[in-house]
Amino acid sequence: MKKYSQFRKQVYNHINDLENNPEIGELLKAGKFKGMRHDKINSNFAIFYVYCKEAKNLRNGVKCPWCKEDCSKIDEDTLVLLNFGSHDITDNIR
Repeated sequence: MKKYSQFRKQVYNHINDLENNPEIGELLKAGKFKGMRHDKINSNFAIFYVYCKEAKNLRNGVKCPWCKEDCSKIDEDTLVLLNFGSHDITDNIR
């Protein structure tokens, strides 16, 4: 695990950045991914997430397909991390 310590720090710092500014990722606005965001952690890895406040507004009352909870019960400032991995893996989500 020492081999990946720098990468773990990079992921941790990136998630902290998302908490401070959840709108830094690219917003997906079409189809079943409407309201989801995609952001690169580095040149090889990306993360998909939902900023609940934004997704609720974009989906116009249609239930968010990514959470099992009722959206009305989730705080709007919640970030839901959906997927993390290499671009080969995460690009298949699109």
